[in-house]
Amino acid sequence: MSNGPTLHRELWWWTVRPEMGKGSRRFVSKPMYATREIPGNDHDAATDWMIDRIAHLL
Repeated sequence: MSNGPTLHRELWWWTVRPEMGKGSRRFVSKPMYATREIPGNDHDAATDWMIDRIAHLL
């Protein structure tokens, strides 16, 4: 299992969190990245946003 970032919809925003470890616990720890600019039903836009944010990690 990798510890790569994953995309989550949390209440009023989209977040990027690692799969495990520091920052992975939803609603408890600060995410790597977060945005409220993308509507909750637009998963494709959120995925594109996540890729833009984590491109330096790939």
